[in-house]
Amino acid sequence: MKNLFKRVTVTGMILSFVCLGCVSAFASEIKAENNDERYKEICESLSEEYGTTISYISDEDAKELGLIVNRPSPEEFEKDIRNNIKKAIEHNEEVRELTEQAKLNEQISEDSNLSGISTSASRATTQSATQKKSGWGGSHKVTLKSKINTSGSYNTYSSITSIESSAALFGYPKFYCDSDSATYDLIDARRTCAVSIDGVMIYESGYQVKVTEYLEFYASSI
Repeated sequence: MKNLFKRVTVTGMILSFVCLGCVSAFASEIKAENNDERYKEICESLSEEYGTTISYISDEDAKELGLIVNRPSPEEFEKDIRNNIKKAIEHNEEVRELTEQAKLNEQISEDSNLSGISTSASRATTQSATQKKSGWGGSHKVTLKSKINTSGSYNTYSSITSIESSAALFGYPKFYCDSDSATYDLIDARRTCAVSIDGVMIYESGYQVKVTEYLEFYASSI
């Protein structure tokens, strides 16, 4: 009888621990969901306030992206976004102005009919080139592959083969973009390749902001 009582008691204790574990896990899951909702609300509120797109990155999403997120308290999270979003908005405005100026320079070059590109196919000399530049804050690196005409009075871009962007391996922020999001204009009588890339800047606190990157490559550097 005593042995039976002991077995019943031990079994009851085990079941109690299992139940407590389940309740604890369930409570943790509910807490995580509530935290996620709070952070999402902050992103949505600030997106509306600043007129831009700020997206929350959950721990699950971060894991899928291979990111390590250091999530602060909701108050510090909001403060961090406000500090970085102002910089991102200023950057996007600067990019917009540079892009407009690049298009204007492109038109001026076409209108002035500047020489420099050899018009004779027999005299044209081109070479393949690979150029790399670091993006905003070292968040990524852009690689431009092209054909460059070296037979004129100055080097010019004959054609653009590809444009690739790779996020920084270490540190934050990191810039991510779709492979086909890059566009370019050949300006300054084709001596300059102005590259624009739409993407997102990801921050260590676990959110991303929509940004546009702008870089200029020069045929003369080859």
